Amino acid sequence: PIGIVDQLFTLITYFILKVLCVYYPVFFVLRVFGEEVPSLKIVSVCSCGLTELFGIDFLVNLSEFYAARNSITDVTDLSDLPKLKILDMEK
Repeated sequence: PIGIVDQLFTLITYFILKVLCVYYPVFFVLRVFGEEVPSLKIVSVCSCGLTELFGIDFLVNLSEFYAARNSITDVTDLSDLPKLKILDMEK
């Protein structure tokens, strides 16, 4: 039954998770979240050591993106997010 619990958690995450907040300086690729959790609407990755937004265009339902205090210089991938209404990328 562990497999059933894992599958249930995956389904819940896939359809229900709407907000992701990361508070620790870690390196990750935003594309993973877009492919695995398309329901995400709000992402906060402030002070997480991000240097690029590669794959953010996979977050098709993203409406709020908070990425202050990172080292992101290229924001062209944000242009593929028509639902994005709030953007915080202050240095």
